[in-house]
Amino acid sequence: MATHVRYDVVVVGGGSAGCVLAARLSEDEGRTVCLVEAGPDYGPNADGRWPAELLDPDDIPDSHQWHADESPYQPLRAKVLGGCSAHNACFLVWAPAADYDAWGDGWTAADLAPFIRRAQETMAPQPVVYSRDDFSPWFGATVDAADELGLPFLGDVNEPASGVGVGTGPFNIAEGVRWNAAFAYLDPARRRANLTIMGDALADRVVLDGDRAVAVATNDGIVEGERIVLAGGAIGSPCVLMRSGIGPERELRALGIDMASPMD
Repeated sequence: MATHVRYDVVVVGGGSAGCVLAARLSEDEGRTVCLVEAGPDYGPNADGRWPAELLDPDDIPDSHQWHADESPYQPLRAKVLGGCSAHNACFLVWAPAADYDAWGDGWTAADLAPFIRRAQETMAPQPVVYSRDDFSPWFGATVDAADELGLPFLGDVNEPASGVGVGTGPFNIAEGVRWNAAFAYLDPARRRANLTIMGDALADRVVLDGDRAVAVATNDGIVEGERIVLAGGAIGSPCVLMRSGIGPERELRALGIDMASPMD
């Protein structure tokens, strides 16, 4: 692990997207990258320091959820390196082609296909695929009920021709372990001298110099960067932006936050 006063790129959020970004950006030896994660970093999978519940693919753990004291069930957000990929159901499912096609030029299903294949090969080079004989009684009954309603069973929901139905798909499980984004992308990159991973570093806001982001304020101090990339997810990234004064003007002023860039 390297330490730098100022980085070329600071990635905020070590979840499913942040792990990929930090690994890919640090492939350039001339670019220093710092990955800032609010939750713990247990190190490489091979070190054996990861909690057992995060490795078990047969359960959805709640030990690393956000705001655990405020709700008995909030497993959709994980506060740990790897993010939601460290505690989700390991279901490696892509969106229907029509969804990607609606994103616009350069983002169609055809455009994204090679990158989706590469992501699947990285996350699950030998994905686990369950047959009907492997289904739990509950899921088996669900499939049978769906069939009675005219929803066919799909052997692989990721097949382009699958259509509407009920079924299964590949799971990112490797040798009985939930293979999260930290294992798949960061472990091969950890020895790079230009990559720093900061665990237990909660990002509060982006530090601005005029209209340019120049640093991130965390509970562990200021992390400066030529470029700041927010990868905190659908909830985390907007919160960081709003605390930085970037967002709906009426809401931010009501919270006593100085405006930096209204986005109404």
